[in-house]
Amino acid sequence: MITLPGYQILNTISENDRTLVYRGIREQDKQPVILKVLKQDYPTPSQLNQYHKEYEITHNLNLDGVVKAYSLERYQHTLVIVFEDFGGESLSRWLDKRIKASRGVLSLAEFLRMAIRIADSLGNIHAANIIHKDLNPANIIVNSKTGQVKIIDFGMATVLSQEPTSVNNPHILEGTLAYISPEQTGRMNRPLDYRTDFYSLGVTFYELLTHRLPWEATDVLEWVHCHIAKQPVSLREGRRQEAGGRRQEAGGRRQNPPLTPPRRGTGGSPDDKNSPPEDEGILFPIPNSQFPIPNSQFPIPHLQEIPEVVSDIVMKLLAKNAEERYQSAWGLKADLETCYRQLVTTGNIEPFPLGTQDISDKFQIPEKLYGREQEIETLLTAFERVSGYSSSVNGHSSSVISHSSEEQNQQPTTNNKQPTTNNKQPTTNNKQPTTNNQQPTTNNK
Repeated sequence: MITLPGYQILNTISENDRTLVYRGIREQDKQPVILKVLKQDYPTPSQLNQYHKEYEITHNLNLDGVVKAYSLERYQHTLVIVFEDFGGESLSRWLDKRIKASRGVLSLAEFLRMAIRIADSLGNIHAANIIHKDLNPANIIVNSKTGQVKIIDFGMATVLSQEPTSVNNPHILEGTLAYISPEQTGRMNRPLDYRTDFYSLGVTFYELLTHRLPWEATDVLEWVHCHIAKQPVSLREGRRQEAGGRRQEAGGRRQNPPLTPPRRGTGGSPDDKNSPPEDEGILFPIPNSQFPIPNSQFPIPHLQEIPEVVSDIVMKLLAKNAEERYQSAWGLKADLETCYRQLVTTGNIEPFPLGTQDISDKFQIPEKLYGREQEIETLLTAFERVSGYSSSVNGHSSSVISHSSEEQNQQPTTNNKQPTTNNKQPTTNNKQPTTNNQQPTTNNK
C-alpha cells in the first residue's frame, strides 16, 4: 500500500497492469474516498497526460450520475486521483457475487430499474459532448441499497461530439475488447461519435440479462470480426442457455471472455465489510417522482422469458450501423420507462413501437446513402454491363491468342530453315576482305 499524507489507506479494492485502487479516509474531514494511482513508479509522459485528462473531465462534469473527482495529488514520481466513495461496487463484481450465491439471472424489474438510471447518467454525459469509449460493467458503480448508479473511468473519454478513427493494430485498440463498437475497431471507415457508447451499453445489458456475452471468441481478431460482422445470439436463447447452466463453471463462477483486457474500475472488494447488502426488495429503488408510475397492487412477477420488446431494445443498441441504434439516451430511457410502467401495473410487457421519443439534439451527417436507390441501381447496372463486356472481350482475346499460338507452332519448321540459307551468305562475304587485303601488299612493294 502507498502512504499518502493526509489520507488513511484502509484496503486495496482492485489492481491491474496499469493502476491500483484503494479505499481510504481523508483525515481533515473523515470523508470516505477512493484513491486511484498509476502502478508504474516512473510513468511515461503520455500516461501522465491521460491521467490529467481523466481528472479534468471527471472533475468538470459534476453530475449525479458520474463519480466526483475531489483532487489530483502527487505521489513520488506519479499521480493519485481522489474520488468520492458512495459505498458502491462495480457492476461486474456485483454480478460475480450474485452468481457465486447461485441467485440466478437478474429479474426483469431489477434490470429495468438499473437500466433506467444508467441511461439517465449516460444522457447527461453526452449532453456535455463527452464520449466515454469504455462503457462496461467494470466502469459502472452501483449501490444496491440506495439505488445510486454512477459511471467512472474517463481515461479514454473524448471531449468531442465526433472523433476520427484509423486502422490500428488490433492488440492496441482503445477500450475493453468485448465491449467496443464496430466503428471503434477502426475498420469501418467512419468516424467515432457518441453512439459508440450505446453499442457498449447494449453488450452490458445483454450480459446483465443472460450472465453471458453476445459472442464467444478465442483471439483478438475474432473479437473484432464478431463486432463487425457477426450477429449476436438471440437474447431469449442466451437466457435459456444461462438458465440451463451452460455458462457456469463447476464452482458457480462466471466465465470471463477469452483474451479480454482486465476490467478497470473503482468497485468494492468482495470481502469488504462496507459493501452494501444485497436485498432484492430494495434493489435500485426508483422514486415515484422520477416518472409517473401507478402503485402496483401485487408483487412484480419474476418473468422467466425476456419480453420481445425488451429484447428488441437490446438488439437495437447492438446494431452494427450507428444510424440504426438509438440516437439519444433520452429515447432509450423513455422506452425503458414504458416497459417498467407496464410491468408494475399489469405484470406483463406488451410490444410497442420503439424510439417514438428518440430525438437527437446533435446534428449528424449520415455515413450511408439514403434515397439514392435509382442512382445506385444505375451504377450497379453499368458495373455489371462493363464486367460482362470485359469477360466477353477476355474470352475472345483468349481464343485469338490460342489460334495464333497454333499457327506459330506450325511455322517454326519453315522459318528455321531460312536462317540456314542466310548463314551461308556471310561465308561468301567474308572472302571479299581477303582479296581486298591483298591489294595493299602489292602497293607497298
